[in-house]
Amino acid sequence: SVKVAASMRNAANGIRRIEADHVLSNTPEEIKDADRRLDEANALLEKRVEAYKEFISEPEERAAFTEFNKSKAAYMAQQGKVIVESSKGEAGFEAAKAIFRGASRETFNAMVGDIAKIVEINDEFSKKSSANGDATYSSARITVLLLISTALAMAVVLVIVILRNVTGLLGGEPA
Repeated sequence: SVKVAASMRNAANGIRRIEADHVLSNTPEEIKDADRRLDEANALLEKRVEAYKEFISEPEERAAFTEFNKSKAAYMAQQGKVIVESSKGEAGFEAAKAIFRGASRETFNAMVGDIAKIVEINDEFSKKSSANGDATYSSARITVLLLISTALAMAVVLVIVILRNVTGLLGGEPA
């Protein structure tokens, strides 16, 4: 789940780069290409968000994911405003730039910050799981060693009992 959350961050960063390309586009062809790439990048982020949902298991993680969805929605709303202005070409450049550098940047940073919290939570859970696995392994190892030691001790006792019994039947120790 850490890898999936990290892939969400990578997808978000890709979206932001394409958004900047959109703002800097000068021709209708460049704008159309940026629109297409932005749609693809947004779809990729959604795909990764859907993949991550399968891994949510703890309440703390669910709460962080809920916050992420809120900040993502706020960012997407700002992105829509940037795209509307940017699609106007030179006429909307200054407004698109202002939104991109202002509210869009703030909401993007909040969204990426929420992804970072998700990664951090998953990293903590991974460390706890690893520690639990190590403790279980250690406990199982001790149990197996105790069982082997007990079986060995019982075998030694059984050999002694059998030897005494056989020597008693034969009439004593051989000379």
